[in-house]
Amino acid sequence: MKLTVSLPIILFLSMASATDAFFSNQFSQISQSISNPRFGRRGSHHNSFQETSPLFTATSETGIIEKESSDTQQQHGKQLDYNWKDQWYAITFENYIPSIKKSCEPTKASIFGHKLVLWRNDKNEIVCANDQCPHRAAALSEGRVSNDGKELECLYHGWKFDSLDGKANCIPQLPPDAPIPKKACLQMHPTKVEDGVVWIWMGDDDKKPTKAPPRTCP
Repeated sequence: MKLTVSLPIILFLSMASATDAFFSNQFSQISQSISNPRFGRRGSHHNSFQETSPLFTATSETGIIEKESSDTQQQHGKQLDYNWKDQWYAITFENYIPSIKKSCEPTKASIFGHKLVLWRNDKNEIVCANDQCPHRAAALSEGRVSNDGKELECLYHGWKFDSLDGKANCIPQLPPDAPIPKKACLQMHPTKVEDGVVWIWMGDDDKKPTKAPPRTCP
C-alpha cells in the first residue's frame, strides 16, 4: 500500500524532531548542573560555603551570611551583638558649620539615612539634634537659628527649641499661661570637635557616651 505524505506534514514532523532534540539537550545540561556539587539544590551552596569557611555562617532562618570572630567560630548561627548607635561618627568639618554672625541657617546632615540638623549656639559651640520637629515632623533644617544662637526655630509653625537641651521655649499656638508639654522637645545628640572634625554620638537620650571620639591626628 502506497502512502502519500503532503509537504505540510513533512515540515511539521521535521520541526517536531528538531524541537525534541533541542529540549533533550537542554534537559541533559540541567541534569549535569544539578549533579554538580558546585551547583546543588537551592540553599546547598550556602551549606557548602558554611562548611568550608569557619569565619562566616548563614543563619537557617534568613540565609544571611554573618561574620564571626575567632571566639565565636564554634557558635554558628548566633548573631553578634553590635549596636551601631553607641558609636561616634565623623560627620563634617568644623569650619563647614557657619557661625550665627555669618548665617542663621542650620546645616542638614545624615548618618546611615538618619536625618540630623547641626547649628551653633550662643557660645559658638556646634550642637546636633534629629532633623524632625516633634509637632508635625517638619524638617528643622529648613528653619532658622534665632535669639543669637540660643534657639532653633521650626519653619512650619514657629516652635522654638533651646539649643542647650532641646526643650521647647515657645509654642505660638498655646495660650500665654498654658504650660509647655514635656514631650515638646528635640532629641539631642552629644557633639565633640576633635582636630577640626565634628563627631556625633548617635546613642539614645538616656545613654551618655561610653568612650571618647577617636583621634584623627597623632
